[in-house]
Amino acid sequence: MRPNFDATKELEALRKRKALSRKRRFRKNRLERYRAELISLRQSGASYRELSDWIRTNKRWRVDHTVIRRWMIKLPEMEHQNG
Repeated sequence: MRPNFDATKELEALRKRKALSRKRRFRKNRLERYRAELISLRQSGASYRELSDWIRTNKRWRVDHTVIRRWMIKLPEMEHQNG
């Protein structure tokens, strides 16, 4: 054992690091960048799968259609179409 080892201080520091790692970090959804386009396409009659294909071809990243659907259901602009 080290001569200057303080177990209570070490335990306190360990718990602080652990609490910080558990803290939820919120970040903006990547779909927010294309919110206006996605809403416009959806209101024009595009399916969620078509929206997914649009993002894949025009924005060059993959997103599943169910992710788009779950995200759009929460939008206030889409409230009349969800119910």
